[in-house]
Amino acid sequence: MALGKFENGIEAHKNAVADAIEHHGVHVRHVPGYAYTVGCSDLGLPELLVENMPRDQSDELLKLLFLAAERRDTPARSWDEVAVLTPKPGFESMPRDQVKARLFDARTHYGHWNISAVKVLVPGVLRD
Repeated sequence: MALGKFENGIEAHKNAVADAIEHHGVHVRHVPGYAYTVGCSDLGLPELLVENMPRDQSDELLKLLFLAAERRDTPARSWDEVAVLTPKPGFESMPRDQVKARLFDARTHYGHWNISAVKVLVPGVLRD
């Protein structure tokens, strides 16, 4: 960054998230211990969060679930209708305080905290 030039880091980050959603339909944010989506709300579904999974696996799982929902002939009413994986994951609704504490990119993208999210419970993966 050049001296004398102000760069709004929050705006730049918001634009990066928006670009990912524009090009891929979904943005997956990885932080230590978990990963989550931004963009599922645009399909009328809660955002997804998965814990304790290696980056590549969590990225693939979250993007696969998003694509399955996006490509349905009729809109899904819940993630249970979308998950066609074996073994089938479970979905646990997240309380608002956890959403606020963990889904920062979603807040940045949507501009509010009125965001619903679910934890993806993958058989064989430890839970926090």
